[in-house]
Amino acid sequence: MSELMKVMREPEYASREFIETVSMTLEISGKTAKTLYNGLSLLKNPPEIQSAIRAGNLPVSQGYLFAANLDCPDLRNSVEF
Repeated sequence: MSELMKVMREPEYASREFIETVSMTLEISGKTAKTLYNGLSLLKNPPEIQSAIRAGNLPVSQGYLFAANLDCPDLRNSVEF
């Protein structure tokens, strides 16, 4: 994901293959780079949080918060799935 952010900010430092892959993914999906980054950030979450999001027991927006604050155990303990 950090590589994706690097491409968005400084494309000259990313490999050509990576830029082509990201460009093709964005073109096929019709999404923005930010949307792709947000979606990929959900994959950083532990399996139980990912499952709760898939099942509809946890809003995606809450998943973004968890992904951004993985080092904060109080955040995960404050929500029941």
